[in-house]
Parts: sequence; C-alpha cells; structure tokens
Amino acid sequence: MGIAMLIASASELLIFQKSDRFFDFFSVKKLFIINSFIFALRWLIIALFPSPPIMIISQLLHGITFGLLHVAAVYYISQLVGKSFEATGQNLYASTISIATV
Repeated sequence: MGIAMLIASASELLIFQKSDRFFDFFSVKKLFIINSFIFALRWLIIALFPSPPIMIISQLLHGITFGLLHVAAVYYISQLVGKSFEATGQNLYASTISIATV
C-alpha cells in the first residue's frame, strides 16, 4: 500500500510540475473531458484486474486524474472569478474539497 501511495504522489508531482504545458495544447473544458475518460479507464482497469501489481501501476493514472483535475479546476476558477476575487474563489474551492473528503 505504501508503494502505491508513493507512486500516486510522485505522479501527481510530475503533473503539477508540467501543468503549464497542458494549457498550451488544450482548453480547460478539454482537460476536464480528458480527465474524465482517464478516470473511468483507471477504475475500469482496477475493477477488471484486481491484482496488487495492477493496482500499483494504476496509481500512475491517479497522478493524471487528480493532478490534472486539480490544476484545471484552479485555472478555471481563476478565469471564472477574475483577479479581484481570485483568493476567495480558490478558498471556496479548497473548502469544498476539504469538506468532500470528510
């Protein structure tokens, strides 16, 4: 389990580090759509092949699904609320994510 979490976290960091490049090629809407398909693929793989090695490898997709969703959401909120309410928008997003994990 620890190795799987390490892989998931490391893959998130890679996505966060390269996130600005995604917006050069895709709109926010397309990133949300791509993320949805990768999310579905990840859970389909886990459901069809429930073995420890597959679970560990599927954690690479977690970095894409969570990392890409988070980056796209932050970018979208920044565009939606504008500069004057950017901190408020990000705070509401962070609060919503925090409440959802409880």
